[in-house]
Amino acid sequence: MKTINCLAGALLAAFAAFPGGAAAAEGGKWRSNWIFDGDLGYDSNVFKLSSASKTKLDSTNPSYEASGRFKNMESNGDLILSPALKLEAGGKKLRLGLGADLRLYSSNPALSYLALDLSADKRFSKRSSAVFKSELVPSRFQRNFMSDATDLTGHVSASERVYKAGKYSQWANSLEYRYRFLKRKDGRVGVTGGLLLGYTSRRYDSPFKGRDRDVLRGEASARFALLKGWNARLAYGYKVSDSPVTREVQVLDEADFGLDLNANADPTETNIRTVQAVDRSFKSGTLSVGTKFSAGEATELSLSYKSMRRSYTSGQALDPDHVDREDKRGTFRAGLDRRVRKNLHFIAVFESVRQDTNRKGDPESAGEVEDYAADRVKAGITYKF
Repeated sequence: MKTINCLAGALLAAFAAFPGGAAAAEGGKWRSNWIFDGDLGYDSNVFKLSSASKTKLDSTNPSYEASGRFKNMESNGDLILSPALKLEAGGKKLRLGLGADLRLYSSNPALSYLALDLSADKRFSKRSSAVFKSELVPSRFQRNFMSDATDLTGHVSASERVYKAGKYSQWANSLEYRYRFLKRKDGRVGVTGGLLLGYTSRRYDSPFKGRDRDVLRGEASARFALLKGWNARLAYGYKVSDSPVTREVQVLDEADFGLDLNANADPTETNIRTVQAVDRSFKSGTLSVGTKFSAGEATELSLSYKSMRRSYTSGQALDPDHVDREDKRGTFRAGLDRRVRKNLHFIAVFESVRQDTNRKGDPESAGEVEDYAADRVKAGITYKF
């Protein structure tokens, strides 16, 4: 709540200060408008589960009900209604925005959440500008995670595992500076460069403090105005995510590590409860390519692809989920923006995500395998008034 008040206070102060002073100094009138976005979409894998876990979610195994593994996780796929409202105000050289975005899940209402965002777009000259964005998610349910196991000395069965809701709050901020090196003219490509710095803070509710993360990210991008109505973008981003090292309950096979984890003089038992240090810190790089082009006077099409590589940096002795783990994710996206009439647009988007993982530090790892896959589609409108 303190964070929400700070965000709201900062934006209100900005709105109060600029209309009479800064806007006048800019030499332009202060104007405001509302923007409504509304869309209905479908996500085939809202919890980002592997194929094996998706099958378990669809099953009626009583042990999963006893453990709470899939509590409030009703369906792998879901319809999502997303209404959003944003207020923009400013002049030619400065625009400020404040918005609220609601995600409503049909089959999995526990996933529904609210996001608040603010933005500032400042033009310094015809060539240069800067964009600041901030988004706050007060509370969001991700999925259930194992927090404990009730069998303290023997073999831990599926029903003896204890799962609790993984909920977090998140505050993400970014600042991007853009500079146009070349303006597109007949026979010459226009080029605009961008540098972005960002920070994201994610905090989980107890007992999952080990999932907290502080993320620093940077991105360098180049936008190319190729022809009239045809643009392309190339970008590379890098993230460093730091999570606290915490001691957590794990269920491990002793033979995988050659250790007697429950101290009963038998180092060959399976599914043994043990408390060990875990570190979820990672580094990742993402290469993005995309293009937008006109298909008539009122229609714009877009295509993009992102390739992400993530390496976990855990050095803990008994942390098989993260030691030497590597993830690879590819995201393809296609979009359509159709102007229906002045200030009213129809939007349609298709997105396909595939992530593979290789847990090299897990003795039972089978190498690179599918982590999760999801297909998403949505359609809606954008109306400015």
